[in-house]
Amino acid sequence: MVHGPHGSIERTSGALFRAMGALFLLKEPNRSREALARQVQEHLETLGIAYHVRTLKRQLAGSVSSVPPEVQAAMRHILLRVTELRTDLDIEKALGAAGLWVAPEDRRPGYLSTERTVPLVELWLLLNPTRSRRSLAALLSERLAHRGAHLKIDPLQDILAGRQPLARREVHEDLLALLSTRGVASEPEVSVLWQRHQEDIAAYLRDRALVPADHLADLATAWKLRNHQPSSRRLAVILQRRLRRCGLGLSLDRIQEGLSGKAKRVRHVLIVEMESLLREALPPGQDLASEVAAAQKRTAQIDLCWVKAEPIAALAKGWLTQHPSETMRQLSIRVANSARRTGYATSPNTIQPILGGHKERTRGFVYRAMLRQIPGSRDRIPEEHIVSSPRAEHPIARVSRPPAGGRPRRQRAMLSGIDSAVSNADALTAPLRGGYRGRPLRREPRPIRTYPWGRVCRAEGCGTRLSIYNASEYCWVHTPMGYPIPRGKRIPKKAA
Repeated sequence: MVHGPHGSIERTSGALFRAMGALFLLKEPNRSREALARQVQEHLETLGIAYHVRTLKRQLAGSVSSVPPEVQAAMRHILLRVTELRTDLDIEKALGAAGLWVAPEDRRPGYLSTERTVPLVELWLLLNPTRSRRSLAALLSERLAHRGAHLKIDPLQDILAGRQPLARREVHEDLLALLSTRGVASEPEVSVLWQRHQEDIAAYLRDRALVPADHLADLATAWKLRNHQPSSRRLAVILQRRLRRCGLGLSLDRIQEGLSGKAKRVRHVLIVEMESLLREALPPGQDLASEVAAAQKRTAQIDLCWVKAEPIAALAKGWLTQHPSETMRQLSIRVANSARRTGYATSPNTIQPILGGHKERTRGFVYRAMLRQIPGSRDRIPEEHIVSSPRAEHPIARVSRPPAGGRPRRQRAMLSGIDSAVSNADALTAPLRGGYRGRPLRREPRPIRTYPWGRVCRAEGCGTRLSIYNASEYCWVHTPMGYPIPRGKRIPKKAA
């Protein structure tokens, strides 16, 4: 326990301290409360604790209900040194004879130092590897609510992590009760087990510590490029299975957010497992760091990005215009085969809805596979066709970087045959050539009907000025009440 210049931060109930003070004044009637407070102060100074006499007097009078354990121990020392009492048992008998005896439940401290709570928390987490500190805080919050102590999950989580100096006594007692179900009976036994498993606890806390997620996203990108798997969901399923073997349960959505670069921090064990998974995919002798660095420099990251499917459908429509003997199914087969040759697994059933304009977005490798069907087209995706995402900004900046220096190139005077066909085929091709699209002009909504300004309610004695949008001659208060006419369904004579 940390001791400052004013004693420990832990506080005990001041009932026993005040009872011993009252007993001292009974044994020494010539002494005053201030003299007793000064004796306690002098004894605390010998221990290196600075305590003001005024504070001690308020604690003796009960104005301050709690006291540090050192102050209570100083009062006991003075009582044994000045009076005829010699042992703690003598003090208990004297308190009972004077009618000052304090019940055990009134002696318990209201708040304890979190230094006593943290070892209980760490041992419980080690014995329950599938649970987190957050789940333990939720469990304690529910148990404390049944005892009438209402604490929310976030403050409890700060206490369990040791970020708060004090914790309520009920939190400490409930932690001991939870450990008792795992065979740990008392706090001394907890201390022994905590010292014995220091290495295991350190490894547990290190694996579950929150670290920046940038390295995890870089590792995931390298793995996707190595295995030609653009989906983060499949990788999240693989990692979830590996984490369960380690006794850690994380949801697929949480893992996928870290892999996609949407999460700011992730568990350290997730990075460890991702590094192990990437090493298994590398050929012998390949360095992990060089593979990750190469993945960041490779323009093939565009294949993993989400792109708009609308330009792809426009290209497909123009291609079918140039090849009237071909069908959309045959074009889908050609695009799927082209994607397979680059290492990405897909099928014509997946490609055909994209080419038909029934999808909003798809992966970059599908766009590039479609571009390969057009002779003379550049195998590059325009920047404006890439869907913005946290991980797409880096490859966009690398691929679409303008040339350094030099005069701008002159615009081509003529378009190729396929370009002109695509441009004339459909208005959807306008973004491909730098054009603009807009919405058709619509009829403006009819204006709201207004009435003369300055009208006054017709009710006698009412001077309420009516709104220009009020069609009635009365204000809301004096508007005559009307009843709707209920209408029913006419019953045929045969049914009647």
